[in-house]
Amino acid sequence: MIKAKITDIQNCENLHIVTFDFNSQTLVMMSLELSEDIKIGANVQLNVKATQTAVSKEYVQTSHSNVFKATVKSIDNGKLCTCLLLELSKGVEFEALITRRSSDMLKLAKDDEVYAMIKASDISIVRVLD
Repeated sequence: MIKAKITDIQNCENLHIVTFDFNSQTLVMMSLELSEDIKIGANVQLNVKATQTAVSKEYVQTSHSNVFKATVKSIDNGKLCTCLLLELSKGVEFEALITRRSSDMLKLAKDDEVYAMIKASDISIVRVLD
């Protein structure tokens, strides 16, 4: 789970683009629905599904709205999938689940520096903390 502060909300019909400050980094979420307690200045807890995080060893310009430099803290290679524990900043960790084939292709190992990429539509607000 990621704790962040809402810094901007843009609306157009039923589409909402919400911008967050997360440890002085910007996160962007796209949503079709927002509850009334989602307001600028609110502190929130965000969720990203492990299967929705792409990983690269090199920076690649893509359509992903959220790109973070991270460190591989642990790697668990299964037969079909690899579970990565990524540290975005001191004490802020989350999981990425990728195919074993991708892990082998990237030659991922503990302590590797990687880029974690998350689409705006793959972030959700779990709850408002204020």
